[in-house]
Amino acid sequence: MRRFEEFQTLRQETTDLCQALKDRKIIERAKGILMKKEKFDEEVAFGRVEKSASSNNQKLVEVAHMIVSVADILYSGEDE
Repeated sequence: MRRFEEFQTLRQETTDLCQALKDRKIIERAKGILMKKEKFDEEVAFGRVEKSASSNNQKLVEVAHMIVSVADILYSGEDE
């Protein structure tokens, strides 16, 4: 039974790490959009995402998804 629990724990850790990686990719993409379109440096771009998340009581990744979605609509056909 103990090995099964260890396996389940490892499975959950793997799932969590995969999700964290996906979230990080979206956040990086959102930062890149702000850096390119708004001419922000990386620190300012991240600060904007972070401030928006904090002031709207949302997760960083939720705000990043919104930025990416809006950019997809506004700049489709352009290079991001």
